[in-house]
Amino acid sequence: MWLAAEDHVKELDPAGKLGHRDLTGSWPTYRANRYGTWKEALGAAIYYDRNDAREIVITLIIDDGVPSRGDRRHIVRSRFSNCGHGLWSPRYP
Repeated sequence: MWLAAEDHVKELDPAGKLGHRDLTGSWPTYRANRYGTWKEALGAAIYYDRNDAREIVITLIIDDGVPSRGDRRHIVRSRFSNCGHGLWSPRYP
């Protein structure tokens, strides 16, 4: 999962893009399938402009300003048992 997440940030950040879809319009499930198989559920919670893991998780759980609270729902959903993360910075390619 982290390889798919890394691919995503390395592609979108230099292009100045944000979001769950990559530059071809594909969703996270497509990226995850490149590196293996997954069963049952797969979701994505994305946060930009922070590099402190604790702060990112707290912000995603609070999910302020997002009426659907989608990131919060993903993080606390019991059927999700694995996590992948991606971090890219021009200073740390």
